[in-house]
Amino acid sequence: MAPFSFPTPVVSVIVPVYNAEPWLAELVGALRQQTFTHWECLLVDDGSTDSSARICRESADADSRFRVLSQPNAGVSVARNLGIAEARGEWLYFIDADDLPARNALERLMETAERTDADIVTGGWTHCADDLDNGDLHASPELFESQKIITRSLYQHPDLASVWGTLFSRRVFHPEGPRFTPGIRFEDLDFTYRAFERASRVALLSDRLYFYRPNSSSFINTMTPSRLDILDVTDRIARYYKGTPVEKAARSRRFSAYFGVLMLLMRTGYDAPAALQRCLAVIRQGRREALTDPRVRFKNKTGALVSYLGSPVLRLLAKFYKS
Repeated sequence: MAPFSFPTPVVSVIVPVYNAEPWLAELVGALRQQTFTHWECLLVDDGSTDSSARICRESADADSRFRVLSQPNAGVSVARNLGIAEARGEWLYFIDADDLPARNALERLMETAERTDADIVTGGWTHCADDLDNGDLHASPELFESQKIITRSLYQHPDLASVWGTLFSRRVFHPEGPRFTPGIRFEDLDFTYRAFERASRVALLSDRLYFYRPNSSSFINTMTPSRLDILDVTDRIARYYKGTPVEKAARSRRFSAYFGVLMLLMRTGYDAPAALQRCLAVIRQGRREALTDPRVRFKNKTGALVSYLGSPVLRLLAKFYKS
């Protein structure tokens, strides 16, 4: 067994694992190659039915920086929450089992956190694994206080609705900090704004430090009943920020979510008439504000404008719309 030379790790890497056999060994190898070495990795096996559990155990046997946690299948939120509860590091870093970090990802994120005194640091990402070797730009990070980054994120400039590839100070979670909500999809969007609220500042790096592996058959690219969870999530965000300076940004994010679901329903022909009418009602209610608010992104303004032309034109647009 490789010695674990640090009594207390600085970073706890949290990896929810569910039937990740095709990718897991590659991720383990990429973590072992990190230029920053003061880490532990919590491999949270979420009731896998393939060889993932065995790969997790073998990884821990080969390198004591890996720890294996196991639970009956309960979903990514419960797996991440277990990782948060068991983490020993002062910083937590989330990565999905089918993705990869750049070799210097933890080093760059930690270096930025220490230099800027930020509680949350996130880097750029790429769809091409080869780009990870070119990610060391050492550009100066952008720094934001809590309300400003929440506003920008809800306006999707940039869209910071995912936790993968992001470094969080333990202070964000303890004591009584946010956790991932079990049993829903879009759990990251439901989580991030609450995490940003607990950050003194957030740092954004342009360095490409994360390889996100696209999958045409993944949840985000298919229509299932759980895709409708984003409607409830953005409803909650809009209610949460009602009467605050962030209210318009929250309504913009809600409009974006409802329009995206409407396009998916129309493109796939999915039989959900109540959801279709729900989307149309919110879009009609919010389209004027979407058109007049200069911070709303062009894609949403286009949707708002087209909605005035009626369902036939919306259905035509849906054929070309990308989420």
